[in-house]
Amino acid sequence: RRPPRSTHCISSAASDVYKRQVMNTDTNTDPHLLLTVNIILTRLDKVIFNKPVYLRSHHGTYLRAYSNGKVDMSPNMAEWEEWVIVPADANNKSKVGFRSCWNKFLSARVFLYEAAQAKVLNNWEKWTVKHVNDKLAFISDHKRNLRADQNGEVNQSKNLESWELWEIIPKCQ
Repeated sequence: RRPPRSTHCISSAASDVYKRQVMNTDTNTDPHLLLTVNIILTRLDKVIFNKPVYLRSHHGTYLRAYSNGKVDMSPNMAEWEEWVIVPADANNKSKVGFRSCWNKFLSARVFLYEAAQAKVLNNWEKWTVKHVNDKLAFISDHKRNLRADQNGEVNQSKNLESWELWEIIPKCQ
């Protein structure tokens, strides 16, 4: 079964989601952004793990990785904003790692609770995914939430408010 042409996705999961969702009447919304996070998360193994995704913040910006290990937020959905979610714990599917296009992992640093990238997937690079309404929070090993500031910086916070909530947007092939 193929999805309608407007979804741009070829997976049957995307097609099923498209057919069940209520259409958004906002003409500025890209059709592939209409996939709801709740439905995507019911099919984690098939839709999200080991496939390129974008991590969209409350501000409408996307998590971006640099070759030097820095991360920040970008208005673009391009190669540097692509992440692959990898299972970080075989016994706990809510524990994940985020691998950048530079083959490095999103890391929760202790110093100033900043975010960066590391070459290996250790405890600081493992994030617990928490459902919050129709969004997601990513909680570090330090029990802090990944946050996108409105000025484009990425860090961690004890708060769990709108700046600490994310959407996972699958990259459509």
